[in-house]
Amino acid sequence: MDNEKDNITEMPETEAQPTAQEPEENVVSVWYGSGNTKWFRKRWFDGYTQYETLEPNGKKVMHNVYTGYWYIQELDERGRWQHRIVYFAFAIFAAALLLFGSTRVIAANIHWFGGVPAFVGLFGLAWALYGVVNDCIVPQKRTIGDYRASSLSVIRGGLMAAIACGVLVLVTLVYTILGSPKTGLHLLAAAAELVAGGLAYVVHWLETKVKYTKKQSELAGKYTM
Repeated sequence: MDNEKDNITEMPETEAQPTAQEPEENVVSVWYGSGNTKWFRKRWFDGYTQYETLEPNGKKVMHNVYTGYWYIQELDERGRWQHRIVYFAFAIFAAALLLFGSTRVIAANIHWFGGVPAFVGLFGLAWALYGVVNDCIVPQKRTIGDYRASSLSVIRGGLMAAIACGVLVLVTLVYTILGSPKTGLHLLAAAAELVAGGLAYVVHWLETKVKYTKKQSELAGKYTM
């Protein structure tokens, strides 16, 4: 997790956290998304505060505001698109190479030793591509949920795919050393898987180098009971 935090610059608390304001007079209840014990609520509402107001007619109305940290990407529009294109191209090419290597009719691909890492590698690349798509959707100033869905998905998906491809290369080479038939085809598959893992790691590494500024929401501390 440390390498995921190295690209985040956290603003000093004196700058990021303004003086807390008094709660609205008609606020009757407050709920914090990050404090909920249910996984799906903590996952999707982390950083949000939900509060209930009592209207003059006696009706209660629910409101959602973001009171957590903002993650502001330090890239201009051109830089953002350059990263997206590179990530997409590398991930697609890596997936094609991984599929090529893992579908050769060789001993290394017949058993689960080769099937499991191949599946994990493809899943990791799909996860990274999911992050690329989200990066095109979410704004430059992101909630914790936006940051997880975009940047962290690229980082973690790329690393997962790289590790899985590395394991698959080792499995293929072990079968080659043990003297399995079709030695040349084993080496070809291992080379394709090695390049796929390298491309996945480059995607992971490049995204860890993208800088973010972490700034607390101006509404932090406003809604309390």
